[in-house]
Amino acid sequence: MNTVPLLIRLYLMRCLLSLAILVSLWGCDQTNEIIYVDPAVKVAPGLVITTVQGDPYVELGYYYEQLYDPLTEGGECPVGFGLQGGTWTMPALRTTGIGSPATIECRLRLESGELVGEVTATQQFYLSPDGFLEIAFFPIPVNHAKPDEKEPIDDLYGQNAILWCAVSDSQGRTNESKLDVVIVDG
Repeated sequence: MNTVPLLIRLYLMRCLLSLAILVSLWGCDQTNEIIYVDPAVKVAPGLVITTVQGDPYVELGYYYEQLYDPLTEGGECPVGFGLQGGTWTMPALRTTGIGSPATIECRLRLESGELVGEVTATQQFYLSPDGFLEIAFFPIPVNHAKPDEKEPIDDLYGQNAILWCAVSDSQGRTNESKLDVVIVDG
């Protein structure tokens, strides 16, 4: 006999839970608009981007929990330890008006003049959902200059530096981004 009231109570709780879910769904705003971007590029076989529109432009930023944040003057340049060793900063590079693959040159130089990061590479850019050509994480090794390249980089945190990156494609379209940054432990 005690099981009947328990079953009724469980049934009522289930009904109330279902009602609560329906009420919460009914109150949701369904006005989120999806915006489709028609990119100003033409992709040839092999991921070579042959046609681009607009003036050459390069923007630097960082991804934080899958969200892109453009880097601004005086912004933070996070440097962290890599999974396979070394210390790195990995800015996102975004371009328009420059084809892909492209050659990228990046340097990280302290205010004192010490070059603590440098890399040159030819890389494939990928189309981002908002129409940029992008490399989400471009690795730049960060070390002290020779002969101190084996020394820890803890003393770099909090120092002002200049992060400079130039991007150029096979058609000679090129541009650069140069920003004053603060190196932080990332």
